[in-house]
This record gives sequence, structure tokens and C-alpha cells, in this order.
Amino acid sequence: MYSTLLHPKPTPIIGYTTRLHLLIDLDNTTLTKAIKLCTLIIEQYPKIGSALICLSSEKPYRQWLRYTSTARPLIVRSLPSYHIIFDNVVGYNLCCRILETLAGLDILNEDYAKIRDFRGDMTLRISPAICTDEVKLMPIPKAYIRNHRCRKHDGMTIQYLKMLKIMYHMFGYRPPISSCLSSRRIPVQ
Repeated sequence: MYSTLLHPKPTPIIGYTTRLHLLIDLDNTTLTKAIKLCTLIIEQYPKIGSALICLSSEKPYRQWLRYTSTARPLIVRSLPSYHIIFDNVVGYNLCCRILETLAGLDILNEDYAKIRDFRGDMTLRISPAICTDEVKLMPIPKAYIRNHRCRKHDGMTIQYLKMLKIMYHMFGYRPPISSCLSSRRIPVQ
């Protein structure tokens, strides 16, 4: 998923935007941590519904030293990034409260929550992105976390997968799974 370009050719970056259900962009994390975070959010907010986790970009492994705001050294590793899409319509205010809580716990970057508040929506990339030093391929569904405590399912993850499938065809990608709409092919937790 990661490649270096000498002269990138610009392409449009297309995003999936909503104010209705929660979208989270987790940078520099592992799939295990993303699954645990989904499980915690589902336990705290059962009405949020099930969650779809997609790999949004991979980077080659690197490690470096960074200092926290309290001048403590911190070892930082470059890890993949994941998108989390929750299934139920819960409203923008609850989404913002959850994002602010995650930013306060240093799970999300504080700027991410501020940008969501400023823009008034949540957006995740669903197309490839050519950056100055890398190419981020399209998101790939990796896991589906079922919420057994919620009876209502609004189907927002299905809407996201439909958009993702359109993007796969638009950009000429072969979907990583035979049918993006078949949740049986995505590992279910």
C-alpha cells in the first residue's frame, strides 16, 4: 500500500462525509487497538451500533523519539492508519462528544476534533490519495465488530461499503474482497 513517487500525478481525493453517524480516522495504530477501541465505544454507547474497520494506509516501519508536552521522551513508531465507520444514526452532537473524549484521552489528535467542530461534519477518504512522498491506496475493509446490545441497525456501514465499491470501479481497482457488500467475507468479531 505504500510506494514512493518521484513526480506524482495529481488526482482528485474523494471523501465520504456525514453528520449522522460516527466516523473515526485513527492514525498510527494497529488493527488490534482499533478493534479494542470499537469494543470500548460500543460498550459505552450501545446505541451507536456495529462498526466497520478499514485499513486506510500503510507505512514502512520507522521508529523515532518525540517529546510530550510535559517534556517526557516518547518512542514513536510508524504504524498503519484505520478508518472506523459506525452503523447507527446518533446525531452530530453525540459524535462530537465521543471525538472530544477520544482527543482528551490522546487516542485522537486534538486537531482532529477541532477540525470536526469547525467544519461541522465528519469525512473519511474513500479514494486513493497521491501525497508528496507516498501513495495511499483505497481503504480496505478489515474487520466488522457486531454490537449485540443494539437491536436497531440503520445500515450506514452498508452505505459506506456501497460508496467504496463505486470508488473501486471508478478508479479501476479490484476490490480486495469479492463483494464489498458481503459482510461474511470480512472477519467478524
